[in-house]
Amino acid sequence: TWLDDDGASLRLTLDYPTASPVRRLHRTITPDPDGPAVDIGLSIEIAADCRLPLGLHPTFRLPSVAQGARIEPGPFREGRTYPGTVEPSAPLFAIDTAFASLTEVPRRSGGAFDASRVPLPLDTEELLQLNDIDTVALANEAEGYRVRLRWNKEHFPSLLLWMSNRGRKAEPWSGRHTALGMEPICSPFGLGPASARADDPMAQSGTPTARDFKAGDIFT
Repeated sequence: TWLDDDGASLRLTLDYPTASPVRRLHRTITPDPDGPAVDIGLSIEIAADCRLPLGLHPTFRLPSVAQGARIEPGPFREGRTYPGTVEPSAPLFAIDTAFASLTEVPRRSGGAFDASRVPLPLDTEELLQLNDIDTVALANEAEGYRVRLRWNKEHFPSLLLWMSNRGRKAEPWSGRHTALGMEPICSPFGLGPASARADDPMAQSGTPTARDFKAGDIFT
């Protein structure tokens, strides 16, 4: 629901179902007066004690030229490939494998693959997670610009890269969708609350995958 215009920001609210431990979300989108940027804020009203994952889901348009853009992650402690198959008809990366550079991600068929250049030169649908990171840029070399995303690392210790590269054949993607999700998260690959609350390998390695909330909290 759109809230009344305050003259400075776009403001929206989302009410959750009454049975949810989350009561409501508020989002503000404010132009930065000092540069070509926007500041995005999220507040979460908590109705009951809970432990939940968090995720934001910015998705970026890619150029039509294969490998016409470059992902430029800030420093990260560890990269991980998805612990399964994202799209059975179009797998690319090895399952549940660590890596240190986005330019050398282990490939399922052996060897390494440069995942930093997008759109990828083949049809696939994949997820990668970078842990202990707080910034990433997308340099769109084909169209001549760079966009940078920064977030609060204390709240979102990881970055999920959703590489949608014509690999999802079902509607509404229909094998035509090409985009890059660069998603700050506190979660193991967005696998859901039960997985996030479990003592998963990421949490064991020191990267939080869920957060504790108390009834009455407003988390911003």
